[in-house]
Amino acid sequence: MSKVLFVIANNNFQDAEFKIPKDVLEKANIQVDVAAGKKGECIGKFGTKTQATLSLSEASCADYDAVVFIGGPGAYNEYQNNKEYFSLAKLAKILGAICIAPTILSDSGIFKNKKVTGWDDGEGTQKKHIEKNGATFTGEDITTDGNIITANGPSSAEKFGQAILSKL
Repeated sequence: MSKVLFVIANNNFQDAEFKIPKDVLEKANIQVDVAAGKKGECIGKFGTKTQATLSLSEASCADYDAVVFIGGPGAYNEYQNNKEYFSLAKLAKILGAICIAPTILSDSGIFKNKKVTGWDDGEGTQKKHIEKNGATFTGEDITTDGNIITANGPSSAEKFGQAILSKL
């Protein structure tokens, strides 16, 4: 059985970006675990509650077939320049990132010379940030480059879950 680790913020993760891909994977009998900065209850921007059974420091990519980073305002606030967050991304066999997560992860250098997408603010701020870090920003709903799957936000959550499932 495949195992996937979802990485969310303890507070203000994006609910749909978490729930929809997680449901897609669980319906396909994929085991999904959740990690956050701290173990315990996590609350989404729109009130979804879930439990992080692992802290980032306890999570090991060796235990998972894929690691999926979920966006939302909390992800930016909690994980900007977080070395544990970056380390998980760099060691993931299959890496998924949605919404603001690709922007945050671009600071790790993991997307250098890769095609990625993600949320942009309409002014090109995130696009410029990602491209400054060596990636090509596609602006697509979903972009897959090798074992990296990125998505632009909640409207792409279903496609994102299906793309991860296809890679597994």
